[in-house]
Amino acid sequence: MGLTRAVLPIRFSPESKNRLRNLLNKHERMALVRAMLGDTIKAVTNATLIDSFTLVTPDTKFLANSPRSNFELHRSETIGLNEELTAYVNILHQKAAQSVIVILPDLPLLTGAILDELIAAGTESHRLVIAPDWRRIGTNILFFPLPLQIPFSFGDQSLRKHLASCKSAGLAPITYYSIETALDIDDEAALQRFFLSAQSQPAWKATNTYRTLWVDDENKWKLS
Repeated sequence: MGLTRAVLPIRFSPESKNRLRNLLNKHERMALVRAMLGDTIKAVTNATLIDSFTLVTPDTKFLANSPRSNFELHRSETIGLNEELTAYVNILHQKAAQSVIVILPDLPLLTGAILDELIAAGTESHRLVIAPDWRRIGTNILFFPLPLQIPFSFGDQSLRKHLASCKSAGLAPITYYSIETALDIDDEAALQRFFLSAQSQPAWKATNTYRTLWVDDENKWKLS
C-alpha cells in the first residue's frame, strides 16, 4: 500500500476547547491548542510509515504565520470539518495517494511508534482503522486506504456513526485503542486524568502540553 499521508485538521478560534472555559480563558485555551498540536506533529514526524503530512485549516492568520519547512498547509474553503476533510482527501486521491490517516491534533501522548503500529495494522489487512477517544464516544484517528468508502462523521457520537457507516458499506474496521490515541483533552475530566497519569509517567511530563500547564496548591489548572 506504500507510505501514508497524514491529515491534521486544525482550528484556532475563541471557541476552541470551549468546555475548558471555566478553567482557562480564551488566550490560555489557544496556547493549549498550540501545545497539543506541537505534540501531535512531533509524533507524526517520528512515524516511519507516514510519508508526509498536511495541516488543513480555514484560519488565514494561522496560515500566514506558520512555518512550512516540514509540512504542507491547505486552506479549507468549506464550512464544516467533515466537508473540508472530504474535499482534501478527494484531492489526495486525485494525486494518487494510496492511504490516509486523519488525526485530530489534540493528542499530547501520541507517539510515532503508536502511529506506526496503527498504520501497520490497517496496511497489512487493507482495512480501515478507527481509534476512539477515551470515553469510546468520539473518533480521534481514522486510517483508510483510498478511496474512502464511508463518509466522515467527526463530531458528536462520531465513533457510533463511523462504525454504522462501515457496517452499511460491508466493511469490517479495526478498532485500535491505546491511551496514547485515546486521551484527547477536551474538558476538565480529561485534563485532570492527563495530569494525574503524568505523575507516574516521566515521558508525559516532557510533552509540550504538560510544560504549558501547571497546577497550583489548590489543584487548579493554569498556564505557566
